Amino acid sequence: MNYKIVTTQNLLIILFSKSLALCINLFAAKFLPKEQFGFFVYYILILSFVPLLQLSSLKGLILLYPKEKINPENGIYFFQNYNTFSIIMHIFTSLAIFIFDLNVSLPIMFCIYLSLIFEKYIENKYVYFSTHHLFYKLNIFKATQEIGIPVFRLIGIYYFTSIEILFITPTFINLIIALYFLYTTKLRDFKINLHFFSHNKTILLFSIPLLMIWLGEALFRGIDKIFINWFYSKLDLANYGFASSLSIVAWLFIQGYAAPYMQQIFDTISKNDVHKLKHEVISLLKKIFVGSLMICVAGPILYHILTLNFLQNYQKQETVFLVLLINSSFLGVIGILSQILASLNQSFVVVKIFAGGILFNVFLNSMILITNISYKYFALTTLTCLFTILISFAIILLGLSKKLLIAPNN
Repeated sequence: MNYKIVTTQNLLIILFSKSLALCINLFAAKFLPKEQFGFFVYYILILSFVPLLQLSSLKGLILLYPKEKINPENGIYFFQNYNTFSIIMHIFTSLAIFIFDLNVSLPIMFCIYLSLIFEKYIENKYVYFSTHHLFYKLNIFKATQEIGIPVFRLIGIYYFTSIEILFITPTFINLIIALYFLYTTKLRDFKINLHFFSHNKTILLFSIPLLMIWLGEALFRGIDKIFINWFYSKLDLANYGFASSLSIVAWLFIQGYAAPYMQQIFDTISKNDVHKLKHEVISLLKKIFVGSLMICVAGPILYHILTLNFLQNYQKQETVFLVLLINSSFLGVIGILSQILASLNQSFVVVKIFAGGILFNVFLNSMILITNISYKYFALTTLTCLFTILISFAIILLGLSKKLLIAPNN
């Protein structure tokens, strides 16, 4: 397996899909009535909380499946049991979508509901491909889904200028992919096998702290903007939010680059090979450091060029943008380390550190309000807290590796 090719594919998929997503926002803002565009933004916000419907159990599958597939037969049962249970669970929990008013007809709401069901099965298959290192096959379907949906949305909104086309398109693409999986597997993914209840109980219990970790990461991506929205002007929020939205490129780079290497790390953890694990983690972090450093150096320069020539209203934010890029890089690395620690049964330790970091951030943000200084300092308080969390995770991981190295079975 050539991981350089896989990571290049991942980064290209992210580049094209996010670029197209930006174009959709621009097209939607231009061609749709302002109120309808607001409903589309509301829809995207709702979808960001879909993991709550599954109690973050997909993360549990990602971390536990490599350990279970050591025994091939048990691995098959493990995936089939989770896939069947999670789809049944999603059929009921996704009904929550009907609570929200998206200003569309009932048939369109039903399309959104079906799309969530199809997408859940597709997500499960993606984990299956990744766990079995079928990365080329995985990327074909990811490209079809993550690039196909925005392409058809762009075409649809140009010709139909209706918000409903934005909701119908994912249903169409997800249905095709799901039907292909069903046809090629002949429904083998949907079986209730031995240990059905024990397998899913294990995943759900393991996933609860992972859900808290996910919430912690989500808070760190938005707590600074929450404070600015509450206590500063909307102009300040626009300036800060624009830089923040661009800085996510560092986090996306880390997620895309690390994906295949993380699967290799999970496999190593399942085999209890501590020496190899230490080497793989350090090697991955070195590669991420080089890539993040390049982004942090080039980012402010590109930001200056962009705002100088096209978006003059957002000028003189280069320093804030640099800090936000570093924050985004730290958050990406923290995500990697938290998954590794969770896979090593340290989930509750991770949750405690996140909780402490969030409380520390709230305290520092409160000091900014008391001293009445610029909103730009929220980027620095976030940086301080993320750096503290990063160092804490690194210390715990190093200490854990030393304990495992001197353990009798190693």
